Amino acid sequence: MRDVPSEYIHDPSDPAPDSQLKEETRLAEILEENRMLLGLYEDAIGRANTKTTEAEVARIEFNQIFDAVADPTWVVNDRYEVVRINRAFLDLLRVKEKETALSKKCYELLPSPSCHIAQCPLKHIRKTKQRLEIEEEREISPDRKVPFLMTAMPLFGLASELVGMVQHFKDITERKHYEDALKQANRELERLAAVDGLTGLANRRIFDERLHAEWDRMAREQQPFSIIICDIDFFKNYNDYYGHLSGDACLKAVAMCIKSAVQRPADLAARYGGEEFGILLPNTHSGGACYLAEKIRTAICSMKRKHARSAVSDSVTICLGVATVVPSTQCDGAEKLLKAADQALYVSKMDGRNRVTVAPSPVSVP
Repeated sequence: MRDVPSEYIHDPSDPAPDSQLKEETRLAEILEENRMLLGLYEDAIGRANTKTTEAEVARIEFNQIFDAVADPTWVVNDRYEVVRINRAFLDLLRVKEKETALSKKCYELLPSPSCHIAQCPLKHIRKTKQRLEIEEEREISPDRKVPFLMTAMPLFGLASELVGMVQHFKDITERKHYEDALKQANRELERLAAVDGLTGLANRRIFDERLHAEWDRMAREQQPFSIIICDIDFFKNYNDYYGHLSGDACLKAVAMCIKSAVQRPADLAARYGGEEFGILLPNTHSGGACYLAEKIRTAICSMKRKHARSAVSDSVTICLGVATVVPSTQCDGAEKLLKAADQALYVSKMDGRNRVTVAPSPVSVP
């Protein structure tokens, strides 16, 4: 019998050829799985490093943008602590290093009249979760206050929870200056619209407005209301003889006498038209109005302003008409009172001028 090579002789103690093959195959599969997992892990690590890098780049970019904002801006957390602040804010507070400001309370760095009360921006945002925009003045230093347009916006976390607010402060000092100048200009325009340009007294429009307003007030209070209408005697002759410039000077001088005589805040002296003047005297009885009219007449005579073309005097004189009534609620009563004063003035002219005439009492305002 021929000898059989040993490699072809099966040893019963060795694993069966099929089992060994299976183990080798399984081992190869495990190695392949490990290689795949390792690849996935390395890929995940690479992506994480990329995300970390991107996040760091984004953080740096955000800080640069935040610092580049020209207006003071900071982030305040829910405990009133400043957790982010830009360079403009540090310059405003005259703070050199951010660390000096961070974690301090916002009301410690920049106090406001709204701190610690319901109007606090953070309290408002906690309650409403809404943006807030108000104008307020902040004290930057003991000798410096700055008006700001303050905008506060809610800041939310990853779970949409409120974590604080972002506050932006716009210096509106220049705008306030423009607004103040505009208000002053408007006040001046209103004043000019209410004043006669030549005499400085109230003009006819203001006279008419106040006439009706005071009529209504005196009707409610049931107090007497008096009117004086006066006219410079022979003023056309004065203008023709001395010229219009002298005529304007005469009107100014007469207006000054009237203004000096009418002292009470509620009274109103106005240029009624041409050389006529009107005086409203609320809460004034007939005797008081007549006394004031005579005082005005005497003061104008005392000026001794020459009037060569007057038929009653060699100086400027004036005639006056006075009317008084306790107003009713009648809608045209004010006009009737004015007409009564004008009729009294007409009587003064007919009776020789340079005199005061009082309308019959009571004035008929049916």
